[in-house]
Amino acid sequence: YIEWFSDAYGIDIREQTTEEIWVLTGKALAVYMRNVISRNAPFDRWNEGEDDAIDAQALRGVELFVGKAACVGCHGGPLFSDFEYHNLSRNDYVDGILVDPGRARITGEEADQGKYLTPMLRSVTLGSPYFHDGQTGGLKDAVRYHVSAAAREDPNHDPILDFLPELTEDELDDIVAFLKTLRGEPIPPEYLTVSPALP
Repeated sequence: YIEWFSDAYGIDIREQTTEEIWVLTGKALAVYMRNVISRNAPFDRWNEGEDDAIDAQALRGVELFVGKAACVGCHGGPLFSDFEYHNLSRNDYVDGILVDPGRARITGEEADQGKYLTPMLRSVTLGSPYFHDGQTGGLKDAVRYHVSAAAREDPNHDPILDFLPELTEDELDDIVAFLKTLRGEPIPPEYLTVSPALP
């Protein structure tokens, strides 16, 4: 991240205050969000009736996503996010203190400890590394984590995780094949209305 911030902003974030880093992170996220949204993805074309827009493996992935794997419980709607906060046990503790309290940093509520916003899955293949901590590089590993025992380690983990089934390697591959179909064409810049106050 040090190198990336240097490339983007020409500064060394090690010399910035926590507040300054949060502001820069917000600006980086704003730019990312404006660019990650896409349209006319293979999945969109399939959903509109173009049967051959996605292959058989991706189709199995769709069926798992909305069925057995229950991904749609949090990743529903056109942007594949419920825009809610969930605890997936992605928490680091130092001397018994949570390094990043997640949503609780804003709300101050104990129940929000370790909760993070559900990401949109449009163009998710462009989003590596995954999770708020960026410690998962591969998309298959990110999907696998959700159904692992590790996702349920935190006593405050989201209860939906207790109902997720184990998935085979083939099923994980099928879900990833589906997620790849969510990468579409960028929205032309002339259709994006950007406030002058945004970076």
